[in-house]
Amino acid sequence: GPSPFCLILCCVGAFLLSSAVHGFSSFPVQLGPRCCSTLSHDGQFAFGMTDDSSLASKSSSNWDEAGKCKFGKKDYWDSVYEGDGGNGADIPSETYSWYCGFDELKPFWNMLMEPLLLLLSTDTENEDQKTVQRSQQDIQVLVAGIGNDQAPVELYDDGWTNMIAFDYSQAGVDRAKELFGEDRSKVVLLQADARQLPLEDGAVDVVFDKGTLDAIYITGEQEFQDSVTELTRVTGTDGVFVCVSAVIPPETLLEAFDTDNNSESSCWDTILDGGLAFAPDGEATIDLGAQLYAFRRREASSSHSGSQSVQNTKKASVGTT
Repeated sequence: GPSPFCLILCCVGAFLLSSAVHGFSSFPVQLGPRCCSTLSHDGQFAFGMTDDSSLASKSSSNWDEAGKCKFGKKDYWDSVYEGDGGNGADIPSETYSWYCGFDELKPFWNMLMEPLLLLLSTDTENEDQKTVQRSQQDIQVLVAGIGNDQAPVELYDDGWTNMIAFDYSQAGVDRAKELFGEDRSKVVLLQADARQLPLEDGAVDVVFDKGTLDAIYITGEQEFQDSVTELTRVTGTDGVFVCVSAVIPPETLLEAFDTDNNSESSCWDTILDGGLAFAPDGEATIDLGAQLYAFRRREASSSHSGSQSVQNTKKASVGTT
């Protein structure tokens, strides 16, 4: 029979394989009406089920007296960013990066942005097409749910300075102002609802979401779908939606961007479907602590480009640095 040493190696190998599959990739779990996420200190979501009979004896502090998850409540996020410890806020107020930082995301970001930097232009006189190289500053980026995440600041410092960022919480906008500081003056910070943005149709080239749609989904599937529809409206033709998620069931998220249905969000092509993917230099999405999704806008609802329509937004912004 096998030696004790071989048995030990087999056990260790099985443990490491189990950790790689279950511990590191953080596959989403279907969220039912009584399911709430628990946030750990490293930005990961764990899930627990409960029902009315067990609600009173729950050990998690993620539920209010009405049985609603705190991550879907505006006053919870106000308390997080204000750092007053109210409303069960237990996330650091200074800075907090959801799932991963920009360094981990950067190889995939650059891969997804490469087509946007090569603009296909048509000569109106002879209808000849040519490729024009664009700079990072030409790409209008919209960050959904800015809050106290350092990743958008690092994104800005990496050269993507043509940025609009919004948050549902005014306290989150104020916190973001502190993180960006006075030197990063090109960013436009807005207090806004993802379901009703003060932007023109086709105003942006890229939408960057890291955990915001997750929080909205916890609030309700209709709120989630309304947010996707609105973010679709403001994304221009060939624009890219980058989504880092660990809460929304993959089939639900993919269906929201499904090109086969008749909804407003039916004009997306899927680039990354949340499965394991690799960047050109071999980096794997398993290192992100969540699933990475990406979609390309097939057809915009207007002819506005991001660089043109953002000008009115800057003039009407409610909170700029």
